[in-house]
Amino acid sequence: MKNTIKLLFLSVVTYFFVGCSSYTQVIENPQGEVPQGMTTATVKQSIREALVNRGWVVKSDAQGVITAELNVRSHNAKIRIPYNNKTFSINYVSSANLKAEDGHIHNKYNHWVNNLYEDIKLNFSKHI
Repeated sequence: MKNTIKLLFLSVVTYFFVGCSSYTQVIENPQGEVPQGMTTATVKQSIREALVNRGWVVKSDAQGVITAELNVRSHNAKIRIPYNNKTFSINYVSSANLKAEDGHIHNKYNHWVNNLYEDIKLNFSKHI
């Protein structure tokens, strides 16, 4: 009986640690091409629309670089999006409460960034 309880306890502890480790992934910095013929102003508009629709707050909007922040409950993520009329990318800047360490981060961050990336691409197709 005691061996069964020990085995069950070890299984639960192992499951807990394996489950927790799956919550982090390598930080993704997606890059994409802008459809031919789009102006830089239209690229900027498409990015800003996607940010707002996904709940990101634009913190700065300098020539060719948008910095934005997302706050979800106690989690915070900051990104920088350099863009022109040919390419754009979404780059990790910093975060809070997302277990960011050694190039890894909570998988929700990558989910948020990939959704944003897809929305930007979708907006491009609307503005062509």
